[in-house]
Amino acid sequence: MAASRSGGRPGATAGAGRHVRSAGRWLAPVLFSLGLAACGGAEWDGLTLAIHFSPEDMPAGTTIIRVYVLPSVAMSPTQEEIEIVCEDLVGPTATKRIDDYNIYRLRMENVLFDSSSGGTLVISNLTEGKLVFYVEALDAAQRVLAYGCGTGNIEKGKKTYIPIRMVAK
Repeated sequence: MAASRSGGRPGATAGAGRHVRSAGRWLAPVLFSLGLAACGGAEWDGLTLAIHFSPEDMPAGTTIIRVYVLPSVAMSPTQEEIEIVCEDLVGPTATKRIDDYNIYRLRMENVLFDSSSGGTLVISNLTEGKLVFYVEALDAAQRVLAYGCGTGNIEKGKKTYIPIRMVAK
């Protein structure tokens, strides 16, 4: 449930996050810790992800973290299969904005972010499979300070590390 960084790769244990800043970029590996959400006693109703962002993972002035969750493959209104990839949203080859994928969005959640303790976001009722996580760090006026994207295969009962490279806006 904590962001972690160890030796240039996401760590195997939860702990305090560290960031690497290079040319205006933050590397924020985020641990998505999975749990099962109980519904009606023995019935399970999707997955619950708990995501912790530590102060070292986000740029100064961050007060809100916004996370969008998208499927990695979706059906367009014309019934064409489209692949949603991070390279289309972040980086020098980006050709799309997150708003271009609003109709495919599974979830969008916000969490208040404290500069000393960070912030933990809980996203419930997700299905298993390959998902895309688009993250924005916002200031008090809700201006985007940095944004990033990561993709991972989410399975019941497994912890998954999904590195998300944050790019300064």
